Amino acid sequence: MMRIALTAAIVAALALPAFGQTKTRESEGIGGVFGWFPDNRRDLKEMVEKFLADAPDVKVEGKPIAVIVPHGQYKFCGPTAAAAFKALAGQTYDRVVILGPAHNAAFPGGHVGEWDYYSTPMGSSELDKIACRKLLTSGAAATQPKADEKEQSIQNVLPFLETLLNDVKIVPVLIGGKQSENSIRRLGDAVRSVSTPDTLYVVSTDFTAYGQAYFYTPYKDNLKENIRKGDQAAIDLILSNNLAGFRALMKKPDALNLDGAEAISVLLRALEGRKDIRGRLLQYANTAEMIGDYSKSTSFAGIVLTKVAGAAEEPLKVETIIEDMGDKKPEKVPQKLSEADEQTLLQIARDQLTKTIKDKKTADPSEYRADVGRKLLSQGATSVVLRKNDRLRGESGDVRPEKPIYISVLWNTIRAARDSHFAKNPITEADLPDVDIEITVLSPFVAAAGYTDIEMGKHGVFMSKGTKYAIMLPRTALEAHWDRDAMLKQLCLKAGLGENDYKDAGCRFWVFEAQTFCESEYRMKDADKK
Repeated sequence: MMRIALTAAIVAALALPAFGQTKTRESEGIGGVFGWFPDNRRDLKEMVEKFLADAPDVKVEGKPIAVIVPHGQYKFCGPTAAAAFKALAGQTYDRVVILGPAHNAAFPGGHVGEWDYYSTPMGSSELDKIACRKLLTSGAAATQPKADEKEQSIQNVLPFLETLLNDVKIVPVLIGGKQSENSIRRLGDAVRSVSTPDTLYVVSTDFTAYGQAYFYTPYKDNLKENIRKGDQAAIDLILSNNLAGFRALMKKPDALNLDGAEAISVLLRALEGRKDIRGRLLQYANTAEMIGDYSKSTSFAGIVLTKVAGAAEEPLKVETIIEDMGDKKPEKVPQKLSEADEQTLLQIARDQLTKTIKDKKTADPSEYRADVGRKLLSQGATSVVLRKNDRLRGESGDVRPEKPIYISVLWNTIRAARDSHFAKNPITEADLPDVDIEITVLSPFVAAAGYTDIEMGKHGVFMSKGTKYAIMLPRTALEAHWDRDAMLKQLCLKAGLGENDYKDAGCRFWVFEAQTFCESEYRMKDADKK
């Protein structure tokens, strides 16, 4: 239930045997000057009720089926969140699916925690364990150990829901990092499968986070107008329930720094193809206008999507990753990077690694723009691996060419330095001199007629069958001393297929080349020259 009386909660807890105690996810980072919201029920209740009372009375067309609301400090984003949540007044729902970004962990698909309740000072929200179990069984979501740590995107929407709705269970789903199109489809379809006509979707997301502190400074002047223009482009696509357009916008160079873009994408996938959805922006604001400083700004939008009775609803369209990859060979494959380009990327990664570990800062891409040539300004997919004494200490990579190569390296260096797999033994400032940085740059993917076109030692492979896929770098197969059949069997197993499924007619292949270089190799070259 959304609200549990204190006495009832105590009685229930005392009645449980030790082994049957419930798991409650307590609120994080609350109270004090920098807390997300007050840490006591009286002050929080008073704040939420005032936000709702002050929000404009707007009548929306149809019953709200989804709201998109911010999750920052309430003193900044509370009025915008209230403007959207107020549309829920008087409505009833049987469950609420909450989609939010995992700010501190990256993983494919969604995270559903092993909790019984989410708690805030307002009360406790019970999880719909049947729906959660169905999401986990689908394979589109899993329980990720690090996802809930210091995460506020789910908790920050609960006080409004606990105020407006009663006796409704929640399905909290955190979505980590950049997701593939296939992951978005799988998770969106799974979310839709646990939904009923009386299910409410809530997406917890801020919009543009601008400034060097957010590693996003594409505008140099007219900041107010440019930030609003960028946000509005995304908002317009959301209001029109346009998943393809929204995903395309998020893939453009210098795309919006929107932390909940993947959560919005999952929502739009769950609603894709429906013609009975109407969208409305109820409020827009940003912190820059509140504090008078655009050097660091976070935008907020309160959006409501409603279901209009009597409107036609089309069935969900099912697509495969093949349609995203394309079958046409690029007209011109970019030439390999020169040694100068390699050294530039290694220096950029080294500078960024030092800033991330030593100074706890991210970098402004514009700082490096004057140092990079035309090739490094072109879009490309990269990976960054960090090793100390030949032992892995962090890695991060992307498959799709979604940003300029040098920016991709910057992002992956930051993520590799903060790799959650090494949280118990993170890279420290003392480690920096002994860390070797390895960068891989992938060429554009080219469709192959069949697996016999794959050239071992030259080609990396992206393989897809239905909704399952996997990728393997050429260097991986070489280091393992695999022949083509052995490599393809491993690729099938990695994708969750039978080891011989690569021979099936429905299996598709794309090949690419990978250029890998590292600091230690250049140090050896320099030593040889001496």
